[in-house]
Amino acid sequence: VLDAINAVLQTRNQAVQALEDQKKQVTEAQTRKQVATLDKEAAITKAEALAQAVSIAAQAQAEANAKIAASLTPELVQLEIAKACADAIGRTAAQVVNVCATSGGATAAPTSVIVDSRTGVAAGDVVPTTVVGG
Repeated sequence: VLDAINAVLQTRNQAVQALEDQKKQVTEAQTRKQVATLDKEAAITKAEALAQAVSIAAQAQAEANAKIAASLTPELVQLEIAKACADAIGRTAAQVVNVCATSGGATAAPTSVIVDSRTGVAAGDVVPTTVVGG
């Protein structure tokens, strides 16, 4: 009889242990699901924040570009071209040559050409010269 009681108790203990193991597995699965949900939500929030930051930066750049475009004048563009040419001349052995073309007896506006003095080859595009304020 004692062996039968021990066998029943052992079976009961095994059943209790099996239930506890199942509860633990369910709890772990729920925890994994919650973690996955939180990870997903965090990734979405991060992506939305990045998208918003890119949008804000693009809007700021567009506003800056509009202000720059509104402030550009033909004289300022000519000045920037002249600065770029001066920089190129300063870094190389280039020289500026003014060329005046004639066609049918009329003289055209002078044109500046940057020439590499080492090779005699014109560097880049020919830039029409405009006299500012004169």
